[in-house]
Amino acid sequence: MKLATASLALSTVTFGLILGVAQNAQAVKIVSATTNMGPAFSGDLLYTYNGAGLTGNQHVRSDINNPNTFWQSRTGTRTGQITFNFSRSYNLVGFDFWNLHGTGNMPNRGINGVTIEYSNDDGLTYSLLTGAPSNFAKGAMNTTASQGPSDVVSFSSVFATNVRFNVLSNFGGPGTSNTGFNEIKFKSIPEPSASLALLGLGLAGVCLRKRI
Repeated sequence: MKLATASLALSTVTFGLILGVAQNAQAVKIVSATTNMGPAFSGDLLYTYNGAGLTGNQHVRSDINNPNTFWQSRTGTRTGQITFNFSRSYNLVGFDFWNLHGTGNMPNRGINGVTIEYSNDDGLTYSLLTGAPSNFAKGAMNTTASQGPSDVVSFSSVFATNVRFNVLSNFGGPGTSNTGFNEIKFKSIPEPSASLALLGLGLAGVCLRKRI
């Protein structure tokens, strides 16, 4: 009976640890970002991943009143590539994305059509990221209020050192020859080593309780 109880406790702990690891996504550190759509008309790509303009998950409107909180391509450039470099491999499971929003034509300059690819060899080869969107939502129009993510994206986990956006279009309209966005946050699940460490702690706890 004690053995069965211990086995049940072990199974419960193991399942709980695995479930907890799978559900607790963590932020991915973007080390750098590059593009062939610059030099920028406004801002720097750094401002799209350093938390500038964010309070919690709310981002300030993207306009001249909030400089250095968003990025736009050079004038006349609507399409091109944006590549995010993580410096090491992460097990990616999704990302939060804040498109341009605000008053006037600003939301029309947000990224619309896109294909998203990933690399796990420091950008030497890329593959299509299955489950990623082919279009982003348009940012809120005619508002000065801060906004949450325009897109919350989830996909089956992939190991990646780089993610590349192939920008195909913005939302069009007069005076919107620039394309840009506010912020992006990639999410990953913990490394296998961390999972095993947690599992080891769980096993040790079960064995200790069995001896007692």
